[in-house]
Amino acid sequence: TGGQFGVPAAGAAKISVHLSCDSALAGYLQESPLGEDQRLAMRSDGWFDVHVTLAESWELRWWLISRSPSVEVISPKALRREVAEALRKGLSRYDD
Repeated sequence: TGGQFGVPAAGAAKISVHLSCDSALAGYLQESPLGEDQRLAMRSDGWFDVHVTLAESWELRWWLISRSPSVEVISPKALRREVAEALRKGLSRYDD
C-alpha cells in the first residue's frame, strides 16, 4: 500500500505534490512512502526532492505542519500558501 496518504477518502481529489525534505525525513519516506508513485531525489544541498500524488485532505495538511522543521511544500502553490499561513498564525502566538 501507499502509506497513510496513498488512498483517498471517498470523493477526495488527488493532487501532485512536490516537497523538499531533510535527510532524516527522506530516510523515513524511503521506508514508509507517502504514496505508490513517490519519487525521492537527493539535491546538491543535501536535501531531497519528493514528488508524489496524494489525496487532498486535512491529514495531509496536519502531517505537513507537524513536520514543518523537516519539510517544505514546493507545489502546488495553493497548498504552500495554506501551510505557510498556518505556520505564521501558530508562530504569532509565541510573539511576546
